Amino acid sequence: MNITLIGMPGAGKSHIGKELAKHLNFTLIEFDSILEKEFGKTLQIVLEELGEESFLRKQEEDTISQTQGRDNLIISTGGSIIYTEHAMRYLADISTIIYLRADYETVEKRISAIPRGIIGLKNKSLKQLYDERTPLYEKWASFTIDANRQPLSIVNDIEVAIGSLR
Repeated sequence: MNITLIGMPGAGKSHIGKELAKHLNFTLIEFDSILEKEFGKTLQIVLEELGEESFLRKQEEDTISQTQGRDNLIISTGGSIIYTEHAMRYLADISTIIYLRADYETVEKRISAIPRGIIGLKNKSLKQLYDERTPLYEKWASFTIDANRQPLSIVNDIEVAIGSLR
């Protein structure tokens, strides 16, 4: 069994992924960190250098190559993975997809503290991206978990949700 975490930047995918991996004794694959390590640069600089289209393609390729044939993974995706239909179909086939739904105010507050590369911010406001992405996250989610709470509550809710699948 694999678990994929999707949601807006700032929803807590990385932090919850770490906690969930500890609780379940799974391996965490955190794709924003993988890109930063691979390029030796911040996500924002990688996005600027690659451009949005190439960045999405790279994200899709890495998602598939890093997870293929593996089990007991917590897959913490980049927030923009939902723009790549092929990667999302693949993730739906190999994992249970959990949408960490944080309200707009929470996302805005969390990302203002840490600058990060966000696909689409060149041409749209954060609120427009939030409104655009929300139905895509909902479309792919096996379960939606309220991410406006304490991490332990979120992890517990995910464990209950996936427990219903076992």
